[in-house]
Amino acid sequence: MAKNKYKGFCIKCQYTCWPGEGTRLKVDGQWAVQHERCPDVEAIRKDREEAVKAGRYEQQLRAEVLADPAARAWLSNRKRFV
Repeated sequence: MAKNKYKGFCIKCQYTCWPGEGTRLKVDGQWAVQHERCPDVEAIRKDREEAVKAGRYEQQLRAEVLADPAARAWLSNRKRFV
């Protein structure tokens, strides 16, 4: 299967699948993406809920994105075209 070139929501876990992080496939005539290995979504949700309660959600989300090389690359490419 071919790697995904665009960001989308994984059809298995419904979590963001960044470019190059999964595979693309056709489902009912439409393109869809799927993680090669889905993240532990429950752990991510729990961390985010705790961050929201503590008032540091934006800081944690920014740190998650900056820690992910695929997300960082996607953001740097996006800034060029916006």
